[in-house]
Amino acid sequence: MKKFKYFLFALVAFCCVSCYDDSGEFVEQMQTNDDITLGLRACLKTALDTANSHLCVDNGFSAYDNGKYAIGLPTSAAAIRDTLAAHGESALIDTLLAKTNRAAESVGSVMKTNFSATITTMNFSNPSQVLKGADDAATTALQLNYSAALKSAVAQGIASQLIAKGAFTTWSQVLTAYAKYNSTPVSVDFQQHVINQIFDAFFAEMKVEEANIRHNPDHRISDILKTTFSVLD
Repeated sequence: MKKFKYFLFALVAFCCVSCYDDSGEFVEQMQTNDDITLGLRACLKTALDTANSHLCVDNGFSAYDNGKYAIGLPTSAAAIRDTLAAHGESALIDTLLAKTNRAAESVGSVMKTNFSATITTMNFSNPSQVLKGADDAATTALQLNYSAALKSAVAQGIASQLIAKGAFTTWSQVLTAYAKYNSTPVSVDFQQHVINQIFDAFFAEMKVEEANIRHNPDHRISDILKTTFSVLD
């Protein structure tokens, strides 16, 4: 009986030592690909919420991070800008950009709805590789594989805000003013430019938050984030 007790004590001690894993390898082995996928989706949704809270608020696009994401004219409209400036009508461009940024700051709902729906069903060919990959690996996968479909899905919603904020009306006034002074035709898809700028800003901010989740436990605001990303500590 005494030998059995010694054996049992040794077995428990061995198990305790074997299960102690400061590297997180044991936790990683316990997570299935489905578990990791759920964690990566949670990371993307948290990053989306963060991007939304930075950009789709008053003076978000226009002023957040010292105006880093302020939407300006596309390079294809340089001739328009220069022509109006030469004739003292730069204020019309300023009005256009102010209304455009206000419109961008009003698309938070449409962005969240469509991004969230896509993320909820998003899969990764190798979830573990994404988890242990670059700081922006999950967001980059979303960007590369789903941008085109997402841009198509939100186009009408963004256009509605451009109309509501008067940006399209002012854009027409800009083109009319340009035509008074310059007969050289210009080809500018203003709506697509705005969509692209909005997406660039959202993805950039999502990548920042994904990196924070990977490296700072304080940004893991749910149990699934804590479990999934603890293997990186």
